[in-house]
Amino acid sequence: MATITPLDHLRSVFTPSAVNNLAHSLNENRTNTQKAIDGLLPTVTAGVINGVSDKDGAKTLYYLLTNTPFATESDIVELIGTGSERQKATESGNGLLKKLYDQRVHQVAQETNQYSGVSLGSATTLTGLVASVLMGFLHKQIVARELTQAQLAAMLHGEVDATRSVIPAMFGVPLAWFIGTAYNPVAQVVPVRQETALASGLLWWQWLLIALGLFLLTLFLLRSCNLNKTTAEQTNDSGMAAATDTVASDLDGNEPQVRTGVDLPGGRKLNIVENSFNYALAMFLATKNGQFPKVFTFDNLTFEPNLAQVTAQARSDVADLIQIMQAYPSLRIRIEGNTDSTGTDATNDPLSSERAEAVKQALIAGGIEPDRIATRERGDTKPVATNETEAGREKNRRIDVVILSLSAPPAGPKVRVAVDAPDGRKLILTDQSFTYQLARFLATKGSRPNKSFLFDELRFDTNTARITPDAQVEVNDLVQIMKTYPKLHIRIVGYTDSVGPESINKPLSAARANFVKVALVKEGINTSRITTGKEGEEEPIATNQTAKGRHRNRRVEIVVTRL
Repeated sequence: MATITPLDHLRSVFTPSAVNNLAHSLNENRTNTQKAIDGLLPTVTAGVINGVSDKDGAKTLYYLLTNTPFATESDIVELIGTGSERQKATESGNGLLKKLYDQRVHQVAQETNQYSGVSLGSATTLTGLVASVLMGFLHKQIVARELTQAQLAAMLHGEVDATRSVIPAMFGVPLAWFIGTAYNPVAQVVPVRQETALASGLLWWQWLLIALGLFLLTLFLLRSCNLNKTTAEQTNDSGMAAATDTVASDLDGNEPQVRTGVDLPGGRKLNIVENSFNYALAMFLATKNGQFPKVFTFDNLTFEPNLAQVTAQARSDVADLIQIMQAYPSLRIRIEGNTDSTGTDATNDPLSSERAEAVKQALIAGGIEPDRIATRERGDTKPVATNETEAGREKNRRIDVVILSLSAPPAGPKVRVAVDAPDGRKLILTDQSFTYQLARFLATKGSRPNKSFLFDELRFDTNTARITPDAQVEVNDLVQIMKTYPKLHIRIVGYTDSVGPESINKPLSAARANFVKVALVKEGINTSRITTGKEGEEEPIATNQTAKGRHRNRRVEIVVTRL
């Protein structure tokens, strides 16, 4: 009998009925609570797995699991129905995460709050509950199977790909430090552009070619049951599988699709569904030092049983992928076809190959060079959901897009771009900067408070609180944003590195936060809209063992407290 995985165990505990009761207990919407749990189960599991990625982390986790007095695993009904038990489990789970990570574990709850719509307090409770149940399971595994530290680490490492593959895409950037994915946002070099860019970017004759290609391909597939498996594989498969880092995008078909503008190189602007496959792909390509290969699930491209047709509903998503590949001419991908477990390998393998080839031909019909697209059959070997239900089998009939390589664009100067603001106004901000991210957040419908932004352009020399000329530009832009959004309230939090005692670092972090506040008030922002905080050397975002890391830790963060 196969050993149950940590993620499988969590799913067996947090069943839909249990989540429904939990939502009622927390006075939360059931759908929002389910969405929060669906995101937290793989995210917290990946966080624990990432915690054992080095020897010190593995040692810490093993110590916690073998020296923490775990009670008999609580029934989920007891955790839901008894406030004291729920509180105890929440505090235990969050406490263990904080001991495993010296970074900002509270960000997991903050991002869950933003992602699902549950309150920050409920998100914190859910994070703690998931962590508590997970840690209890791992403790039980150590005791029952007499696992050593190395065996525990090996067991967890074996689940890394399967776990990361179901993490919501929007967690990839803010929680990269926690789940172990390589996201390093960087300013993208693009010229100043108008907001009235084409929503599609394809001419009528290109659409005709795509439609013709899909029609001919469908006829070909229906008439041929023995399509040769075609690949353009140029890398070692075993090496690829070991190095793959996976992020699956999240798109809930029960909720309205919100389209958002995404900037592409060359001045293009693409309107795509928020948090979809193409959105996650575009965000990844805009980052620096991304690790390859990277896998994304084409979440809006599923198939009917035993068919390999690209549906009419998916054509707009294929068109968006074409535009992204046109904007990144050096991008090379591999399209992997997957099936459910219905049928045998003799039918599933060719079918998965046909599905991958169908997408490839659609891209070629849109003008993408064939040598930039490899294909691969996966059959039913990489399920992302159970094959015991129709809903699960539908998810498994899918396409994965693997990013194989991307040449870095040439470096260039920072540019100023126009960002939408209320009443048809425009904010002119530095592309991809802190203020750019803040303005985009404020302009997004449904944004909630308690969102933290790293003032990345504002860095300090040791023992100083002076604002550099580059940082002054961003301070001026922050003034512009606060005047545009008169109801916006913020909290400015100062941090230091670990050099010096707390008696110096705490006041220094307060001085850094206050310096920014004074600069804003001087420009006419009411002081009642700004509070400050001092964290000293607590919650570092980089190691304090190097000069580069200490420089990153000498920072200021801006928290949106009211909208």
